[in-house]
Amino acid sequence: GNNLTWSHTVPDSANRLLVVTIATHRTGANLANVNSITYAGSPLTAIIATQGNAQDLSKRTEIWVLVAPPIGTANIVVSMSAVSNVVGASYSFASVDQAAPVFNSGNTAATNTASASAATLAICPPSFTRSAIVDVIAVSFRVRAIRG
Repeated sequence: GNNLTWSHTVPDSANRLLVVTIATHRTGANLANVNSITYAGSPLTAIIATQGNAQDLSKRTEIWVLVAPPIGTANIVVSMSAVSNVVGASYSFASVDQAAPVFNSGNTAATNTASASAATLAICPPSFTRSAIVDVIAVSFRVRAIRG
């Protein structure tokens, strides 16, 4: 089918944010995109999506969020536009500004800019003293990550 489903646990904490990242690679002539994502039946909001670059449009990445997700274990269900090679991941954050959970490099509540086949999201706490970065990439060959 066109769905990807996995279990995720949101811990009991204040000011929660659920982040789901999706990376797809073309299957034949089709490059699928995400139609919708739910957690425990609650819809997530699409924050950013990017598709390849001028030389290679075979990959797509997306980041979706849910502010104040329900506490506990439930399924994340990703509905894709077509059958695709797809990988998904999910992350729970606590102490996130519930009114403006993501911000850009100018420290204003907004989404980040996509680049090539990677999407990046900055998580915004109530003050900017502590923040987190979530990144997703899509590749079609072996990649060696080097800590720097």
